[in-house]
Amino acid sequence: MKNVQEIRDLAAHRVVEAEYLMQSANNDFSAAAFYLAGYAVELTLKARICELFGKEDFFGTMRGKTSTAFKIHDIEELFFLLGATKIYNEQANEDIKSAFSTVISWDETTRYKPPKAFERVKVLKFIESVKKLIAWIQEQKV
Repeated sequence: MKNVQEIRDLAAHRVVEAEYLMQSANNDFSAAAFYLAGYAVELTLKARICELFGKEDFFGTMRGKTSTAFKIHDIEELFFLLGATKIYNEQANEDIKSAFSTVISWDETTRYKPPKAFERVKVLKFIESVKKLIAWIQEQKV
């Protein structure tokens, strides 16, 4: 990825992929959909970090010891490192707080889960929470 917009576009595409995978009636792709949707939030936060630090490409230009702190997968930690916690505490409504609490259940190890690891209803709720949180992050310019 060469710039912040490409990272944002990839995040949006990961959400679309997650939704597409959940169109299967037999829930064969619930783990993959859950992983992709969570990864979309990670990418959104990393795009904002690039903007905050004036870096175009998180994956190519963030180097050195300082950047290591940002090359993590923990959504709650990335949120904190971005400096979004104060804005969240002061401005997020209950719907966003609920979405955030749902989304922070994600971690990168979900990519190792078996295909039907999650109930369909849980994944669909998770995807909706991801969409709400991403929209809020972008609206707030967190």
